[in-house]
Amino acid sequence: MERDFSHALQLYLAAANQDYPEAQNALANCYMSGNGVPANYTEAVRWYSKAARNGNVPAQFNIGFCCENGLGIEKNTDMAYRFYRIAADNGSESAVRRLTELGFIQADND
Repeated sequence: MERDFSHALQLYLAAANQDYPEAQNALANCYMSGNGVPANYTEAVRWYSKAARNGNVPAQFNIGFCCENGLGIEKNTDMAYRFYRIAADNGSESAVRRLTELGFIQADND
């Protein structure tokens, strides 16, 4: 089955403009990966930021990743830490792993 990313993009955009954080994160993912649109990291960061402010935990992690790696935003480890910390505090195991890998928190060696 062929995926229609351009149609999905239209639906995501409509919902994202209505402040649905899941749609904002999904739209950002489209821009990050180039699905349905040319890849545009700056636009991805813009939508991840909106979704993160609206409480979307995956977006909080994703904006941290962008900050850590300088994708669509200037590389900034302190800002990456802040977003990873927010995501971790909201239950993101991926953020906890990333904070551990970066040495910001100690691994639990039970």
